This record gives sequence, C-alpha cells and structure tokens, in this order.
Amino acid sequence: MLKGRKQRKTILKTVIDMVTDRISCLPDHVIDHILSYLPIREAVRTSVLSKIWKNKWYTLPNLVFDKHGVSDVVNESMLLKIVDHVLLVHSGPINMFKFANEDLPEIFEIDMDRWILHLTGRVVVDSCCDLISEDNQSTLTGRPSNLLKFFDSRPHIKSLVIGIYFLKYLAAGDLPVKLPTPCVDLSYLSLSINFDDLKEIYAALCLLRSSPNLQKLEISAKIHRDNVPLTPVSDGYSWEGVFSRPATPIQVRHVTIYSISGFQPELDLIKFLLLYSPVLEKIIVKPHVNAGVELLTELVRFKRASGEAEVIYDIQKSVRRSYL
Repeated sequence: MLKGRKQRKTILKTVIDMVTDRISCLPDHVIDHILSYLPIREAVRTSVLSKIWKNKWYTLPNLVFDKHGVSDVVNESMLLKIVDHVLLVHSGPINMFKFANEDLPEIFEIDMDRWILHLTGRVVVDSCCDLISEDNQSTLTGRPSNLLKFFDSRPHIKSLVIGIYFLKYLAAGDLPVKLPTPCVDLSYLSLSINFDDLKEIYAALCLLRSSPNLQKLEISAKIHRDNVPLTPVSDGYSWEGVFSRPATPIQVRHVTIYSISGFQPELDLIKFLLLYSPVLEKIIVKPHVNAGVELLTELVRFKRASGEAEVIYDIQKSVRRSYL
C-alpha cells in the first residue's frame, strides 16, 4: 500500500512538472531553435536545469565561438578545451560553424586542423572562420592545401565567410585551379584578401571557379601602408599568369568590394569579374579613403561580359556616387 502511494505521488509530481515546464515538453527541433538564440556559453549552462536538459545542447545547430559566445575566456588553453569539448560531444547536424577570435586568445594551424577533422563528413551549411594573429601564416609546399582539407566532404555549404587571416591558412600548400568537388549550393561568399599575397589571390580565384551557383560576393581588401597604387605585387606578376579564363563563366550577380586603394591586383580582380561574369547585375566599389582618381579612371576602361552590369563607385561617408 505504501509503495503504491509513493508511486502515485511520483507519477503526480512528474505530471505536475511536465505541465509546469512547458518548454521541456516542446519537440527537440523547437528547443534547438530556442537555444540557437543564446550564446553558446549560456546554451551549455542549461544542462544544469534538470536531467531532461542535461544533453539538450548536444544538438545545437549553430556553433558560434566569438567574443559574444565565449566572452569570459581569458586564455588560449581554456578556449581550445571549450571548442574541442563541444565538437567532441556534439551529435546533431551543424547548420553553422563560426570561429572569430578577435579579442579572444589566438589559436594556431594545428588547432584549426583538428577542428576541421572533427567537421569532416558533417553537414555544415554556413561557415564563418577567422584567425586573428599574423603569426598563424603558413608556407607549406609539396602537400595538398588546407583549402582542399576544409572543403573535403563539405560541398553543400550555402554561406561562407572567410576572415582576415583564415584565407592565409586556407592558401597554405599546393593550390588547385578549382576544387575537385564544386560547391554547388554556395550562394553567398565573403572574403578578406591581402592583395600583397599571390597565394591568397589564387585561393580566392579557386573558390570563385568552384562555386557555379554563387549569387552574392563580398570582398574586403586588406590595406598595407607600403602598397603603391597601380603597381604589380612583384616582377613576376602578370594578368595572364594569375587571372586566366575560367573553364565555365562566373555566375555571380551581385558584388561588393570594400577598401580598395587602386593596387594593381585589386583592379585585376575587378577586371576578371567584369570580363567573365555574363549575368553580373551590379558591382559596388567602395574605395579606401586615400584612393586617388586614377582608380575611377581605370574602372571606366574595363570591358564587361554582361550588358546589364552596373558599376557603382561609392565613396564612403559621402553623398556622391558615380555610375559607370
């Protein structure tokens, strides 16, 4: 009799808890959606709410490691442990993986290699990656590039943001002209390019040639104080050697380029996009504050594959625009 009463009390308590805690009774995909609005630090802390919530964060669709998501991380060792642990226990599909460690402890190539290995074979739809330290620069030769490793088993990525130094990481090793498996679902690409570095330019061109359905492209030029506008990067630099005709036309429709100063490789990339993008509708050029009038003069001269292509020279913090 006593045992039966205890069982009834337990059942009653369970029912009351289920009625009271309506969020816990929601479908898993709804809870995942709710948790996706929390910084990853807060999402992990929900595991202490109850046994029901202990492993809920294991299926978070968006893994975002930035200064908002892990703001209380104070050293490299702690940051590495957090990212490693999350990737190790995560058990669901990944819609977004973002690592932007500005204002966070720096990480190095060996750590990024390990994380990419964890992500290999996982469905990653959106990716945003950045490395903050120039000490992470790689000069690997005679081996497949990090670009190939990163995109291996990841052809269905839809949105990709590559930060300032992550392109340097991807450009390490021997770069192909295009990826073996094209990124057929990639519709948005954002790149930060150091136009002093031919390897980064080659990596960017490889991505453009490997994205047959790219719709929107954004490029931020990294400015060096010693850059000389309208001069090549080296004596061996040539348009034909770098910006060769792609096997298939570039299908991008909207392009925005930020902070260019008239450095020759910057202009050559714009020339490449205009010449080999037959469905291009608009390219917005936002020059660096110190860019001269020579930049505008050069843009006027470029041929366009698309008769509908509109080139907008947009001077930042100014009302004046030039439509070319």
